[in-house]
Amino acid sequence: MSYHRGTDSVSSSGVKLIVNKTPAHFYQRYAEAAPEPVSRPLVFGSAFHALVLEGEAVCRQQYGFAPAHPGTAKYSQWLANETFAGGLKQDDWDEMFRMRDGVYADSEVAAILAEDALVERRIDWVDPATGANCKAKPDWLASDHSVMIDLKTTVDASNYGIHSAIRRYDYDLSAAMYIRAVESVHGVSPKWGWLFVEKESALPRMVWASDEIIEAGNAKLERGLAVYADCIESGRWPGYETLNL
Repeated sequence: MSYHRGTDSVSSSGVKLIVNKTPAHFYQRYAEAAPEPVSRPLVFGSAFHALVLEGEAVCRQQYGFAPAHPGTAKYSQWLANETFAGGLKQDDWDEMFRMRDGVYADSEVAAILAEDALVERRIDWVDPATGANCKAKPDWLASDHSVMIDLKTTVDASNYGIHSAIRRYDYDLSAAMYIRAVESVHGVSPKWGWLFVEKESALPRMVWASDEIIEAGNAKLERGLAVYADCIESGRWPGYETLNL
């Protein structure tokens, strides 16, 4: 089964959906019969991760040159006859390589990424507080489990842009969950960092998470896992509650 399918375990994306929407949204998205979402940003992001973290050869094995952008009927027809995980048009390939070059032009970032690491290796564990089955797939985990890095593309890597993205997309929740994954399985508490790469400038920026950010993420994570565990036990996935204004 695909990592992004099924309700018998929960990822950080699933927890976010429960916290910010409802358990019903989670069930609709992750139930086995639910279609996998396809969009240009999703495919671009996945291909960019492969290019930066695993190298050009791996990226070209997994992604092809598509005649149309992901999310279109023409793209779906093309992919149905291919063995690739996805594909991009030439303009997106060009942008992706330009951004990759920007990442490795930064000596500090390049030195970090040159270290031995595990890339997108799945981790499964059971949350001790709720008994929930959890899963995570860190982008980049140092081979000694001491550092984890999450690669993100962005339109704005300024201080304001970074703080806004962390709040808007609950990146703190993901960080907290991934740290718990490594702690639970490897007994090590890794340092957490985001590697933001601006699309227009191709400039990278390393951002190391403070204890306060991880604590805020843990608070959201615990709420979400508790609700998820209750839904698993009851077999019910409730939607919106009535709202009185």
